[in-house]
Amino acid sequence: YRAHYAATYLWLGDLYAGLGKDEDAIEAWKKVSEDFKEQIWFSEISRFLIGETSLEKLLLKTKTWQLEFKRLSYYYIGIKKEGEGNFREARTYYLKSINIGTEKLDHIKILAMRHLEKIEEM
Repeated sequence: YRAHYAATYLWLGDLYAGLGKDEDAIEAWKKVSEDFKEQIWFSEISRFLIGETSLEKLLLKTKTWQLEFKRLSYYYIGIKKEGEGNFREARTYYLKSINIGTEKLDHIKILAMRHLEKIEEM
């Protein structure tokens, strides 16, 4: 069940970021990295989101992950890049998330498509 809690805090951070509440987003992501360290995938993604690890290190770890966690990591990389105003890279990572062939985490694919549409409307 701890994986569900970790995922929930990632989503909460995503929600806060979408509302422009960056400090609250960071607090939610910090909770994952501090309180759910054993949830490796979620913890590593959150460490990237709060700036404790680099994109390169996250991508290196992502190479060995299951497809659904690759999709999740690419989505959150897109979230961070979009939040930084780097829409070109955000687009790249949203597309990577969308193009991973797995039936699991289809809601991530839908969210990535929505972010991609928003970016392309700008």
